[in-house]
Amino acid sequence: MYYVKYFNGTQTALKAGYSKDGAHVQASRLLRRERVSSYIKELKGELVENVFVKAMDVLKEYIKIAFADITNYLNFGQREITIQDDDGNEMTRLVNFVDLYEADMVDGSIITEFKQERDGISVKLADKMKVLDKLSQYCDLVPDTFKDQIEAERHRMQQEIQKVQIEKVKADTEFAKIRTVKLKGQQKDTSLLDALIEGRKQYEQNGD
Repeated sequence: MYYVKYFNGTQTALKAGYSKDGAHVQASRLLRRERVSSYIKELKGELVENVFVKAMDVLKEYIKIAFADITNYLNFGQREITIQDDDGNEMTRLVNFVDLYEADMVDGSIITEFKQERDGISVKLADKMKVLDKLSQYCDLVPDTFKDQIEAERHRMQQEIQKVQIEKVKADTEFAKIRTVKLKGQQKDTSLLDALIEGRKQYEQNGD
C-alpha cells in the first residue's frame, strides 16, 4: 500500500518499519518478489481505474452543464388573467409570468447563484462557454454522440456572445452621440438620454 502511495521503494520500506540503513536493500529485495510485484501491479490498476472513473465523472458534469436548459428550472411565457376594470366589469389581460419548479424537481448542482432581486428572482447557471471550451480540449474522451452537439452548441454560444457585443457597441455609440448633442445644448428634451442612461445602468447591473 505504501509503495502505491509513494512510488519509492526505500520510502516504502521506511514507512513499513525497516531501519534507515537497511531500507534500500530490503526495498530492492521485496520488489523482486513475484507476489509483491503482482500485488503492486494490481493496486496500480485499481488506482488508475479509480482516477479514470473520477475523470469520467467530471466529464459527465461538464456535459451536463454544456447542455443545461433554463427551462429545466423554470417555466415562463404569457398567460391570461382575469381582472376588473374601473367599473367593476371583469376582463382578461395578457401578462408575463415566470414560475420556478420545486427544488426536488431540478438538478441544483449546476446552479451557481439564486437570489431575490427587486424585480424578481434571479437564477444563474454555470458558465456554459467555459465548459464547452474545456470539452473541446478533451474531445478524445467525449463520447462520439456528443462531439457534434458540443461543437454546434459552442458555435451557437459564440454567435450569441458576438451578437451581444455588437448590440452593446451600437448602444454605446448611440449613447455617446446623444450625450454629445446634450452637452452642445442642441437638445432640450433629455427624456431619451435619461432612458438610455437608466437602461445602461440596468444592463451593467445584470451583467455583473
